[in-house]
Amino acid sequence: MTALEDWITERLGRVPGGRVLHIECGDGALVRRLNEAGFRATGADPATAMESATIGRASGLEHLGAQRRSSLHGVVLSGATERVSPGSARALAHLAATRLRPGGIAVFVSPHPDRVDGGDPITSDLARRPLHPVTWCHLLARYGFGEITVFDPGVAGRSGAGALYAVAARHP
Repeated sequence: MTALEDWITERLGRVPGGRVLHIECGDGALVRRLNEAGFRATGADPATAMESATIGRASGLEHLGAQRRSSLHGVVLSGATERVSPGSARALAHLAATRLRPGGIAVFVSPHPDRVDGGDPITSDLARRPLHPVTWCHLLARYGFGEITVFDPGVAGRSGAGALYAVAARHP
């Protein structure tokens, strides 16, 4: 178990037994862990070679968009966040907001962008990907999410700069 997986499970723990969708779930390890923790988790990944009852082959926007409105207790977006344009990032935040039930949790996981000393992260995100955690926080707040928290191992000089970070937020 990684510290990031622990953090994600803790955030989603507020909706135990709920339906959770993991977009770009890779090998499905987090989906399996969430199911073991009592969630009804499924995943989608456009590159999966191992389709099953819990993991299907689909792109992030396509699969999330195919979900019924207010049908999910949680959504975890992984690889789909690595190569987004600002417009696609807004679309992901909007889809998460419309597909989550009230009180549902969205978690956005991404590799941390190279830090630019003295640069404004939102402005620099317009020119490069992946997005900075501050940008995801800003987008989620604009779509009405609250209780926004960040897992960032590269903060305050700790080891892990360039590692994965995550932003979680509660749908109103």
